[in-house]
Amino acid sequence: MSRVVSRMVLLSLTASMLAASGCTTVARHAFYELRGATGSIRWIEEIKPVQIEPFKSLNFTPATTTIGPKLCPPELLAEYDRAARELQRTAPGFEGGQPTLNINTEILYFQTKGILHGALLLVRLTFSDQDRPIGSAIVYVESKSFREGSTGDLAETAVKTLGKFLKQAKTPPQEEEEEPKKPFWRRH
Repeated sequence: MSRVVSRMVLLSLTASMLAASGCTTVARHAFYELRGATGSIRWIEEIKPVQIEPFKSLNFTPATTTIGPKLCPPELLAEYDRAARELQRTAPGFEGGQPTLNINTEILYFQTKGILHGALLLVRLTFSDQDRPIGSAIVYVESKSFREGSTGDLAETAVKTLGKFLKQAKTPPQEEEEEPKKPFWRRH
């Protein structure tokens, strides 16, 4: 057998032994620990960036819930409000003035991290201009990490996810200058 073929056989045997021993599970969990909590916005009534542009400031109403303190700990509401105040103070493009974008928050679901399942937070956001509704969304936050599965981590990730959307909406799209195409043999 050639040297390359023997190395390929050895590599495939090693990979199959690691997979059989459960090392992929360990690697997958290590990835979740490094990644931490992740969030995404799922739109009910989508807001276009053009609708966000005219607003000069943000106003978060205190977070509420209808599921009670056993399913939604008061610490979660407090942590969410703290993170929302921080975003309200530091959000780029929302330095203050009129008009104000009002954001109402309702915690719909919260699940703590367990051994066999991840932590989960569902937050409904309603955006309005004074009393006129503009749109609404669900922020979905999940953490399979033991390190970032607390109420504070999930609340902070939910607000950061909203902050990313607001920053993208306020940032004008940049036109990229195209470089003239060179022949493939002259590209470096």
